[in-house]
Amino acid sequence: MERMNSDVNNLLQKYLNGTITEPEGEELFAWLKEHAPEEQEGIETILKANYDSSFKEAKQIGEDASERIRTKLMQSVDALENETTQTPVVSIRRRWTRYAAAAAVLLLLAGGSWWLMNRKDATEQAIVKTEEKKEKKDVMLTLASGEQVSLDHRQGSVMKRDEFNVINDSGSLSYLGKTPVVEYHTLTTPAGKQYNLQLPDGTEVWLNATSSVTFPTAFTGNERKVYVSGEAYFIVKANQQQPFVVDINKKALIEVLGTEFNVNAYTNEPEVQATLLSGKIRVKIDKEAVELLPGDQARINNEKLELKKNVNTDLYVAWRKGVFIFDHASVAEVLRQMARWYDLEVVYDGVPPGVKFSGTINRESSLDVAVDVLNKMGLKVRVEAGKIRVAH
Repeated sequence: MERMNSDVNNLLQKYLNGTITEPEGEELFAWLKEHAPEEQEGIETILKANYDSSFKEAKQIGEDASERIRTKLMQSVDALENETTQTPVVSIRRRWTRYAAAAAVLLLLAGGSWWLMNRKDATEQAIVKTEEKKEKKDVMLTLASGEQVSLDHRQGSVMKRDEFNVINDSGSLSYLGKTPVVEYHTLTTPAGKQYNLQLPDGTEVWLNATSSVTFPTAFTGNERKVYVSGEAYFIVKANQQQPFVVDINKKALIEVLGTEFNVNAYTNEPEVQATLLSGKIRVKIDKEAVELLPGDQARINNEKLELKKNVNTDLYVAWRKGVFIFDHASVAEVLRQMARWYDLEVVYDGVPPGVKFSGTINRESSLDVAVDVLNKMGLKVRVEAGKIRVAH
């Protein structure tokens, strides 16, 4: 079995360090393309050494993880090769080192599912920069009177009228019983927090960070209608006689009988997305409408409605599991999601870098750790005065 010679060994090490040049990278990728997996035994040794030295607290990676890392490396080879055939050479040269650095970190973390974002760094708790320290905002319930109730500081009964009771219990708000008066309430989440809501009909709603849902304390009439801004996940209680309707920023409607779906309607996203996990829904804007089956996604961009079939639904509901999942996501997409969670404004000093990211990030990680990972990916990121600045 052929082993890697010292020249290829050195090239791979440069690739992992993010210091490889374009000619060197072409030489390395050409070698990888020309040699079968069984001829690349030396790769595993180098990857393991880099993984263990970079993440000393991590467990040693096993054979399965090593294979996943090597597969990611080969995917990077294919991705760069495809990109080269479609992009001017000058542009490729400008992005080469940064692309290599980003891919290198992805390789190192592939076996540990972005372990760095999950680890508890001792220095993380000891050092907190004053300019990055923000006052935590509360999850708020706004009543019909305009009174605002902090759900972070009030547990148990929030409102009680006869047999009607609103109960707040450790991250979940429930509307129980029959209300003598129908009025509208609004649940709002700040950056960095999520919340669960059980509506009066038994429908469950999960709100992502910086989102809100407005709803009645009882559903009357021939439909159950709520208003959503930001991102929410619904498990709708079936009721054929009273369809469930979601108004998205007063721009689109989702009609439901009984189903599970996710709505992403943040105002700073380029499009509104409704992703169906089970059941059936209809998405409407003006006189246009599309019906979704499980795995489908409706997208609204510039007042145009598009149906996307068989999407990877895990990407769109990962937030409910406390993680970010990216699959060839742009820098802008990654930073928009992280900015909402960490309550930051994104500022680009120049044109956003053109690299793509894939991986899973734990939302419980501190801002310091998140920024550290972005910098290890080849970005130049710093946080100051509530802003995350990205240098070109």
